[in-house]
Amino acid sequence: MTTQEIFDKVITHLREQKSKAVNHENKCMYRAPNNKKCAFGVLIPDEIYSIDMEGKKSYTVIENNKPLNDIYGKNIDIIQNLQNIHDTCSVDAWERNFELTARIHRVNYTPQS
Repeated sequence: MTTQEIFDKVITHLREQKSKAVNHENKCMYRAPNNKKCAFGVLIPDEIYSIDMEGKKSYTVIENNKPLNDIYGKNIDIIQNLQNIHDTCSVDAWERNFELTARIHRVNYTPQS
């Protein structure tokens, strides 16, 4: 996937979901019990996902999984930025941070209408 494709997929998903993917302790997860997915979780194909990935940094999961490394290895920085937005920003602040991330990574950003 290109950097633009990753960016588009993640922000489209988060915009549609309109909430964080968290467990009962309000801790962010790649795949939450309520079927929500975080910024990186949406990028993990179902056949690759494992509960063992939970609690690990996205770059660690990518680096330690050959199929994910093949797909995303060159885009770890933007994935980490998008994951950080999901994990640390309020949902109301996502758009402003998506725009900043787009500028940093030189991808196109279309404001939500």
